[in-house]
Amino acid sequence: MQVVNHRNGDYKYPIVADPFLGRTIFQNLTRDRDSANRDVQYNGKLTSWGWSIYTAARLGGVVGGISGQVILRTNGWDEWRAVWPAITNKPALKQQFDCHALGAFAAGDWNIERFRANKSNWLPSVLSHRCNW
Repeated sequence: MQVVNHRNGDYKYPIVADPFLGRTIFQNLTRDRDSANRDVQYNGKLTSWGWSIYTAARLGGVVGGISGQVILRTNGWDEWRAVWPAITNKPALKQQFDCHALGAFAAGDWNIERFRANKSNWLPSVLSHRCNW
C-alpha cells in the first residue's frame, strides 16, 4: 500500500503517486523457436513485483485496475523491447502482450508468438482464444 501524507505541507492537488517505482516487472526473458510453427517465440514471467502490480490492479477497483494495466502495458512492454528491439515490428506481438497483461492470472508464463496474425480487435473473443488466436 502506498500512503501520501498530504495534510502536513503546502501541496497542490491532484497529488500523483507513481506506484511503479522503476523495479523489474519481468524475469526469465528468453527467446526460442515455437516447435510447431518454426517461428520466434518470446517468453517471460512476472516477477513478484510484477505480480504485486497486477494484483493491485485486480483488487484496486477501477483506478487500481487502470493504473496497474498502464504500468504492465507500458513499463512492462519497455522491458521486453529493451531485450528485443525488433519485437515492435509486428503489431500482433504487442496485441498478445496486452492480452496477457489483461489476464495475467491465467497466463502463467507469457508466450508471445511471431507467427500469430495481427488482430487489433482481440478483446471481444478473449475467452475463446485466450491470447492465442
